[in-house]
Amino acid sequence: MAGRWSPFVAGIALMVAVSAPATAQDQSPLDLNKATREQLVAHPGIGQAYADKIIAGRPFKMRSDLVARGIMPATQYLKIKKGLTPTAEDAAAEAAAVKAADPGPARDAEGRFNLNSASRDDLASIPGVGQLYADKIVAGRPFKTIDEVVSRRIMPSAAFKEIRHKLFGQ
Repeated sequence: MAGRWSPFVAGIALMVAVSAPATAQDQSPLDLNKATREQLVAHPGIGQAYADKIIAGRPFKMRSDLVARGIMPATQYLKIKKGLTPTAEDAAAEAAAVKAADPGPARDAEGRFNLNSASRDDLASIPGVGQLYADKIVAGRPFKTIDEVVSRRIMPSAAFKEIRHKLFGQ
């Protein structure tokens, strides 16, 4: 019986040996100023659109420049920042960049909802939004303009046209 298991054990040992270097490589931080487009796209949470914006926005003094320059939303940045590094980093500037700005009132005088401060339930109460889009809007905050709901693919443009008049951004 020992002869039957040895190829199996050898196969497992080979798989572990082959996958070990990739795991070690995945743990090293990705340099925002030097990484290739392929390396950026392969990094979890970046993708093609963010990779192109990162390359176009170079050079970076700190990784929080991704948020400060509008390359990606703060929520996305916070998920992936530990795996990124620029050539130089300033901890005080990093903290200032992710400091939340006042999103303003949840509603305006016209009864429109603020994309950056309305509650999930308020957003979901708008006919055509529902829980799914409300969750995506809350997760995608902050927004500079309401049109980012479509440009950042949070909601399809046809659905957004129906609710546009019920929203504002600040």
